[in-house]
Amino acid sequence: MKKIVIFISILVFSVIIASYGIIRPDFIVDTDGTTANNANKNADIDNTVSNNDSDPYPNKENTELPDFNSIEHDIQTYMHDFNEYRGNYVVKQGDYFVSAEGGTIEGYYDNGSLKYIEVNIYGEMGRKCYNIYYIDELMTYFIETVIQYDNPIYYEDGYNIIKETKEEYIVIDGKVCKYSNVLETLSDTDGAEYKMLIKDFEKVLENKDTVQESVFNYERYTGKTWIGKSNDNIVSFSINKVIGTELFGQLSTNVLAIPSCYDIRNLTGEVNGNIAECQFSDSTGNEGTIKLIFMENGEIEADIDFTKTSKYIEPQEGIYLFRPFNLEDMDSQDNTIIDQHIVSIELGSREDIRLIPLKLSGGSREPLIALYLADNTDDIIYRFLPDMPIGVDLSDIACEDVNSDKLKDVIIIYEVEDYKGDILKFVMVYLQNDDGRFINDSKLDHEISKSDSNGDIDSVIKSIKNQ
Repeated sequence: MKKIVIFISILVFSVIIASYGIIRPDFIVDTDGTTANNANKNADIDNTVSNNDSDPYPNKENTELPDFNSIEHDIQTYMHDFNEYRGNYVVKQGDYFVSAEGGTIEGYYDNGSLKYIEVNIYGEMGRKCYNIYYIDELMTYFIETVIQYDNPIYYEDGYNIIKETKEEYIVIDGKVCKYSNVLETLSDTDGAEYKMLIKDFEKVLENKDTVQESVFNYERYTGKTWIGKSNDNIVSFSINKVIGTELFGQLSTNVLAIPSCYDIRNLTGEVNGNIAECQFSDSTGNEGTIKLIFMENGEIEADIDFTKTSKYIEPQEGIYLFRPFNLEDMDSQDNTIIDQHIVSIELGSREDIRLIPLKLSGGSREPLIALYLADNTDDIIYRFLPDMPIGVDLSDIACEDVNSDKLKDVIIIYEVEDYKGDILKFVMVYLQNDDGRFINDSKLDHEISKSDSNGDIDSVIKSIKNQ
């Protein structure tokens, strides 16, 4: 009797696969052999999508599809960046109730913007998966995977995967196409079904009663420099990024560990929720372990243990509270923010970043102008190196994409008085990398200054584009 039941179950699942090529996106097989609608068991998707007003991604007439190579590049770049910074996203998780066996859904968010959805829908003889990437406002790339088992999931001897079918699609300007070097547009009916399915996923993630933010968000702790809350420790550190469960950063016992053009990764570890277990080794020969606890108030508790120390410091071990290094720590009687030259700059998806020049006048030295990036809470997240020469004055500053890579670069024009009393102008250009670092090209600076194109920002930009 058991063999007959198993045979019938496999036969029913196979017929459905054969009938549709893949399981149609609006239906899955329930345990009793009936069908369950993905959006709602009581809703009729075919009737809904026939109404053009309800289509969440309406087709735009006379829209030519972009070149496949450019689309492929954009998708690969997006997926690479997403996977690299996956640990920094806020994740919403919940159940997706469309079958007796159930389903799960996860949405990944960056500053409130949905970047990725992952859905698993379970049946007694297999499961169906969706991976959806929101490339930009007009383009969504998604993968539909159907997995078939040899036995029902409740079979006492277990089950194995016997077939896996994967299809790739892309929504461009409202049109749904098969993702291949020849973009084949789906029929209006099939395209509308997929678009309504994605819309249903989005609605589920918006339901606060069934979805929770259950994965820790490291974004508020990355990119900043952390110092002793009571200035009671010579250790400072910064967390550059969290990739999956891996943490990368830098730690210092002699200078502030402010992120800069130098890709220092002497602080590494693994994160688990709000705890990171790390190891460090700095340039002066210190080594040890540090346990970080990310606290809800935005501070970090650090348990520091030195296993090796240099002769230059007296190790300070134990548990300390750390806070972000802030502009207030720099703004003093000896240091002055140059307010008239503060400018906003886009840094990745962040639009709350300001470039802030400070005149550092401490001690007996001549004034030094240093450039920093700070967020909307005035926490310092980056220092531009090298600094401008000592004793110069800042003439102008701008953030422009000078090399057409869609990243904002920084142009500095500074001036100095020569021995004759004449004012000479010089240029420093910091080109932004895709990892957020700014690299100064001294050779480029020299070429611009030599060409007498350093009088104003427009002349500098024109000179660079003509290089």
